[in-house]
Amino acid sequence: MSDDFRKDIEEVINTHSKESISDTPDFILAKYLIDCLNAFDQAVLRRKAWFSTPEATKESIIPESTTVADLGQTSKELKTHLNSEKS
Repeated sequence: MSDDFRKDIEEVINTHSKESISDTPDFILAKYLIDCLNAFDQAVLRRKAWFSTPEATKESIIPESTTVADLGQTSKELKTHLNSEKS
């Protein structure tokens, strides 16, 4: 996600003093929220893959052992896979 988006989230957190409850800097909270959005995007992609892929290939699309660090590349691969199925 873009730097502008991150800065906007930081500003909203700061404007509403949401950082004061946990005494966590707004930039850390903004990064956390962006990470949450990215994780949700991955969940949606996994769900879509699960319901659109035959049982035998589900594990090969996104293995259970996938880590958060792997998700960026996995997301690109999964989107490519899902788009190729539509063709």
